[in-house]
Amino acid sequence: MIKIGVIGLKRSGTGEIKKIKKSGGFQITGIFDPDFIYAKKVSSQLSVPFYESPDDLIAQCDAIIFSLPADNHFNLLIQTLKCSKHLLIKNPLSISLESANELVKLTREANVVVQLGNTERMNPAFKASLKYIKNPVFIDIQRYSKPGKYINEKELILDLLFKDIDIVTSLYRSNIKKVNAIGVSIGGEKVDIVNARLEFDNGSVAMLTLNSVSLSDTLKVQLYQKGEYITIDFIKKQAIIVRLKEGQDKVSQTIENQFQQEFFLERPKIISVNQDIEELALFRDSIRNKRNLVVGIEEGFITLSIALQIIDKINVHENPFALRR
Repeated sequence: MIKIGVIGLKRSGTGEIKKIKKSGGFQITGIFDPDFIYAKKVSSQLSVPFYESPDDLIAQCDAIIFSLPADNHFNLLIQTLKCSKHLLIKNPLSISLESANELVKLTREANVVVQLGNTERMNPAFKASLKYIKNPVFIDIQRYSKPGKYINEKELILDLLFKDIDIVTSLYRSNIKKVNAIGVSIGGEKVDIVNARLEFDNGSVAMLTLNSVSLSDTLKVQLYQKGEYITIDFIKKQAIIVRLKEGQDKVSQTIENQFQQEFFLERPKIISVNQDIEELALFRDSIRNKRNLVVGIEEGFITLSIALQIIDKINVHENPFALRR
């Protein structure tokens, strides 16, 4: 059993503790949160030890699930790695590149697993589509979310767009060549809508749109590759492959062009999973295999660098309805 501790409870509440118990392979050593009153309440409700000192908790564990803001508690991340403990960082990696590089260096020295939280990677529709994704040349991601409590565009991008950038970089596996971005303010001074265009050395392009003032939550990804495109609905957990093919053995919709090609539709079988428990299981298996099976700190460093470039492209404009370039 892997002895695990949880530092930071406010983001996930008691849910995180219950999911750790369900995921298997972990023994919960204890919990810590700066809000002692809340932490003691959770400790009593779920019968898990409460530690007043995060250092004491770290010392007793093999691994830590970290759910405090990384920028305000960076020293705890450093302490965890210096003690050679495995890390699952649940909160956005809201730190500088210099700080992220320090985490990369310490991770290598400690020879531990550092996994960044992104449950979108565990989405069953996305996972079912992976075997069809070969060599996409264009990816379009549209994320619409209800208004949240974001202080500025940096917080918005590092929380939401970070996940979409991670999806793109996991599929392209190519160095970033160019980043362009614009932001739009619907009201007030902060950016509400972001559109970013990413160009990669292999010639591939990704277009990311983030709308944080939508009436409903939407996350759709379309990938275009030779002879077909794939649409993935992350909210509805559905996927469809639309393939151009000659012949008439399985006609679903005809298009009139010089090649008399046709669309063939295929819907991958979706196996429902609890994405949070799946993420924990991958963290467990990564520790056992001594290598990252999903988003590692080095991948996170690349994603963070792109996210910070997007933020850098978005500057404050006096007119809240004007494009910010």
